[in-house]
Amino acid sequence: MIEQADILIAIDAGTSVIKAVAFTLAGDQIAIAARPNSYDTPGPGQVEQDMPRTWADCAATLRELQERVPDLAGRVAGVAVTGQGDGTWLIDAEGEPVGGGLLWLDSRAASICAAYMKTPAYLEHYAKTGSGLNAACPPASTSGCRSSRSAAESGMPARSRADSRFV
Repeated sequence: MIEQADILIAIDAGTSVIKAVAFTLAGDQIAIAARPNSYDTPGPGQVEQDMPRTWADCAATLRELQERVPDLAGRVAGVAVTGQGDGTWLIDAEGEPVGGGLLWLDSRAASICAAYMKTPAYLEHYAKTGSGLNAACPPASTSGCRSSRSAAESGMPARSRADSRFV
């Protein structure tokens, strides 16, 4: 049994594929496990991912990786996790998903974001953050949900909804 932490694991929950990769500490790839990922388009401009399915698929790739690397659990020195770009994945107080994960492709808040970017408040936002906005960033996407359908329809409890300010 190996008792040295000599492996790094990288997990990427991408738009189309979920991957788990084991690397040596020097960065050499040891093994990889992957499975397709998918998203739903429940309405115009709406692009969502089933969060429990994504979590289950991520866990499955880790189990597959464990089958490929001897004593993986006892050898892990660190884990890096990454995912898609902007998006909003809301959870409740118990850590359970609240509706679908809103992906970077979701554009339901495009008009809200475009209107905000024409205001002096946007210049203040940009000065503070150095970052532009897009329809999928969390404040815009949660405002888009609130504007396009009721809280009950969007699956967002009142305590999770963002206000219309971006700063």
